[in-house]
Parts: sequence; structure tokens; C-alpha cells
Amino acid sequence: REKKFSSNLKLAEFQVAPVRFGEKFFNEIKESKYIYLALGTIVTRFEGNEGKINKIELFNNGFFFIKGKIFVLATGGIENSRLLLWSKKKSNNLFDKNLPIGNFWFTHPFHEVGNAITSVKKIKSLLQNDLNYFENIFGWGPNTISYNISPTKKFMDEMNILNSCCFLTIHFRPNKRLKDIVKNLLCIAPNFSKNLINKFNKKLFCGTSISSSWEQNSEFENKIVLSNNFDKIGMPTIKIYYKKSEKVRKTARIMVEEIGKFYLKHNVGRVAAEEFLYNNEDYK
Repeated sequence: REKKFSSNLKLAEFQVAPVRFGEKFFNEIKESKYIYLALGTIVTRFEGNEGKINKIELFNNGFFFIKGKIFVLATGGIENSRLLLWSKKKSNNLFDKNLPIGNFWFTHPFHEVGNAITSVKKIKSLLQNDLNYFENIFGWGPNTISYNISPTKKFMDEMNILNSCCFLTIHFRPNKRLKDIVKNLLCIAPNFSKNLINKFNKKLFCGTSISSSWEQNSEFENKIVLSNNFDKIGMPTIKIYYKKSEKVRKTARIMVEEIGKFYLKHNVGRVAAEEFLYNNEDYK
């Protein structure tokens, strides 16, 4: 679910199911007359011709085949490509030679993109909603809450940026180390801090981390290829070619700046962006 809270930003809700399917449904699957579950078995390649797959090769203490009319390939963004590339190499007429298997490889860049000083009372009032929010997201600790902020479609189009989610994580820490807190605040916003130092004992302001997971734009040369090394059962390992574009960096920078503008407009606090968003240095 989503809820717009400014002309350019919206809150997004993420829900995580507590169900562990392997635990809850194991006995049901085991006893089903319609399902055969093979554990500890590795799919190694597909066989077929002219775009139609009729059987798959597997390994479990030896190689064997399973025939079928329909197969679902769901082994992840890396392993899907490895299986298809290896199958293409072993069966020359299975896939179209021009099919770009492995190209346009996508991931979700993830990074801490900024920090802030936040008035908890104001941020709770401004972002008040009935959406779920995360506690202890990314292991920040039990005394944290996180708001998930995304750009509106209109803002993405206007600024030519990718979709993203900024996780605004509020750290509820006791203000016992006042000197350290003042130093942090002075570094982020020296002028702003002069009017706020007297509020620390009231516990109005807390440290805030801004982390983000965002989209990657489509690049043909970002790809997965088979390497010349092989694993224990004779399948080739892979190489990943991945170069981050400046549009990826721009997206994170624009989002942090927009959150900073929201803070200024409503006098919520101050935001400081990470340096890598503004220089040409590489980042993890």
C-alpha cells in the first residue's frame, strides 16, 4: 500500500509473511499424491529443441532425467541465467542464438545514503498513517522505527530518476552523552543547532539513518557469462559484469535532497547526504 505525503514523495508499505513454507507445508507436500518432492537434488540443464523443453537433467549421486510438459524455472537472478546459458551451450538448437540470456542483469543497489537530526514528534505527526512500519530494520536495533519513502511517478518523470525506497530510520537513544550529540548536530547543521541545543534534555531530537534500495537502469553490458572454471559436478561457474551508471547515483542523490527539502519546509530537522553522492568515486 502507498500514501502520498508531499507532491513528490509517498510512504510505501512492505509486508513480510511470517509463514515458513518448508515448515508449515512439509508434511502436506510429503503426503500429497500429486507432488513428488526431491530434496538435495540439483538441476543441471534443460534438454529440447527449437525453443521447446521436454526434459531436465538433475544430479543426486549421479545424473538422471525427468520428462515433463511444463517446467517452472525459479532459481534466482544469477542461477537462472547460468542454467539457461549452460543449456544453450549443450543444446545448440534449443534457444535462438540471438536471445540475450544473461544480458541486462539487474540488481537492487543498496547503500546508506545519509544521516539526519529529526524531531520525533514532528515526523510522527507529518507521516502519521495506518501503514505498517518496520522495527529493527536491517538490524539497526530494537529501539528504532523506519518509514519507507518512495518518489511519486510524476517526480520520477520530472527528474529523470529511477524508482527507489529510502528507509528513514529513527534511533531512539537516551540523550545522556550530550557533548557527543551536540558535536554531531554541529557537524550536520551548525546554524540550526544553536536554536535546538536546549531541547535535548526534553528528548525531542533523535539520530536518523537514511538507507536506500533503488532501481538500476537497463544496461546490455551488465551481464552474467559462463566462466572457464567448473564446480564439483561439472557445471561452469559464472562471472558477473556489473557497472553502476550515473543515473543510479543521481537517483539516490535526488531522493536524499528531496527528503532534506521536506525537513526544511516543515522544520523537522536537518539532513546530511553521504559524500559519494556528489563525487565521482566508486562506492560499494
